[in-house]
Amino acid sequence: LGVVTESFNLQAFMERRFAMRAYMDEEDQNVGYIIRIASSTETKLLPEKFQDEEMIFKTCENLAIHTYRLPMTVVDVEYQFDRHKITIYYDSPVRIDFRELVRDLFSSFKARIWMKKINQFQAPDIKHFA
Repeated sequence: LGVVTESFNLQAFMERRFAMRAYMDEEDQNVGYIIRIASSTETKLLPEKFQDEEMIFKTCENLAIHTYRLPMTVVDVEYQFDRHKITIYYDSPVRIDFRELVRDLFSSFKARIWMKKINQFQAPDIKHFA
């Protein structure tokens, strides 16, 4: 239940989210119950939320790869609707110390940052796109 506008491709977004679920833990796949249908005000805020996710994706990618030179690939970003939590899906062949990156992201977006590793090599078709 939402709105499809020229600036947002709802079908592509849903396909990407559905594809990512195949590579997540069972705990992460459980999205909970539907509490209610989104109000028209909430539905109108969706394109803004997706634009924010795109901005966060670019910021995270820039900080991780260019500033801190972390050996990782940012795959996707999910911003909770209430703007309290940002989940960053990434892939890396090695373990990474995210402390500085998370501090910078928190100071920029004032939201809890959750780093979630997925294996992009198992899912090469899952790439972030607007």
